[in-house]
Amino acid sequence: LNSSISIWHYGYDVDEKKAFEKFERTTGLLKKEIEKDPLNPMHHHNLSLSYFSRHMNEEAVIEALRAIELSNSQKNNSNLYAWSHFILSMGYYRMGRLKEARNYAEQSLNKYSEHMDSNFMLTIIAADECRWDDVIRYGRTFFELLESVENKKGNVILESSMNEGPMVNMLIGHAYYAKKSFREMEKYYKKAYDIAEKKWTVLLEVGAYHMSQSCNFNLAGNFLNRAAKEAPDEHDVWYMMANLNNKRCLIKEEIECLEKVFEIGAKDNFVSIRLFSLYMENGQYTNALKLIYSEDFSNSNLYPELIKLGNIFVEKREIEAGIQCYMKAIELRPKAQEAWNILGEVTLAMGQLEDALVFLEKAFQIENKDTGIILALCELELKRGDIESHIKYCDMLLEILSLPRDRVIDSFDDLKSIFMEIESALNDDNSHSKRISNIIAQLPLKNDPVTNESQAYMVH
Repeated sequence: LNSSISIWHYGYDVDEKKAFEKFERTTGLLKKEIEKDPLNPMHHHNLSLSYFSRHMNEEAVIEALRAIELSNSQKNNSNLYAWSHFILSMGYYRMGRLKEARNYAEQSLNKYSEHMDSNFMLTIIAADECRWDDVIRYGRTFFELLESVENKKGNVILESSMNEGPMVNMLIGHAYYAKKSFREMEKYYKKAYDIAEKKWTVLLEVGAYHMSQSCNFNLAGNFLNRAAKEAPDEHDVWYMMANLNNKRCLIKEEIECLEKVFEIGAKDNFVSIRLFSLYMENGQYTNALKLIYSEDFSNSNLYPELIKLGNIFVEKREIEAGIQCYMKAIELRPKAQEAWNILGEVTLAMGQLEDALVFLEKAFQIENKDTGIILALCELELKRGDIESHIKYCDMLLEILSLPRDRVIDSFDDLKSIFMEIESALNDDNSHSKRISNIIAQLPLKNDPVTNESQAYMVH
């Protein structure tokens, strides 16, 4: 449901595991009661309430409807089933089925004329449907009934909406905004603020509404700025302000707000990803580097960006920073070869041959037909003085390129000739020419025999 309404719930925090165990016990007992006494509407009502408490809306609706049907057929007019109507209406509302939600709320009001919860439901449904006159009408009736409850007058029926006064006031304020009655709008927003337990939440909700629904960014900014002053340590406020600045294309301000969210310590993967992207787009590479080791930075889709950031640092000759980026990329996608390969190239260029061997062999395990990786291993093994391994990788290149492999290597000149053949076979890929030239240059100049503490080696 894409609703402009935020349902506020009040209650006790309960350990989720214990709550679920209690739910399973309760529903199990209620189902047994229904098996024994299937025509008792109260059992169905209680089961619907259990489902409703777990947001199992379809199940809650089925059981609430059964409770209502049985109570009607038995001419049972207990006020308890006004509650069933509320569960039915709110269940459909949560599922985005506003027509059914409105229908059952109206049915309830016809049967229970002083049902406060039905007026609440009809208020929020009317707001979602932009029927502003109905928002005002049902909202005012809600407050008349609430006043009767507080003064202990009349026979008001309520179960769930006693604490929803701040929301209803806000909705009436939205209605008056839509009708361009701004003085009335301010009056009802103030009423919402005055009676709210956490007053800053009203400022946040109103700001969010005008940002996303009315698109009055100035009005949204006024309320969100007030919320930030009253609740500077609430990450939700700064997150919403970042969202507003994004809509206003105020990038510097968006970054500052997201940094505030991070500073407060909010655990939100989206925030870290968005902040990282903004740092990259605006050349704040050092800040991007600091961000990658936060515990929320875990989205594997950022792998290409981390490679890009690492390359930027390497180009700036900030090698250690670049290595950190590649290592983080490996952490996110250990089975992707690119970061392993780059780390191998970087450490090879730094002369850290054993580290380079680890990284390049890992890249080779992932992509064992990649000519670039195999050429890098050829050069590495030559530098390490491991001629046998050097020739092994050379043989792999010959196989991949479909070049003759049945040959005897007696001298380094033979190896040079082989690499010249490989370069010719790769003539459509100039990216390898420099490496092949480096390999040829590192081979001894004179026609020495190829040795590795043994006789000459056959490639195949």
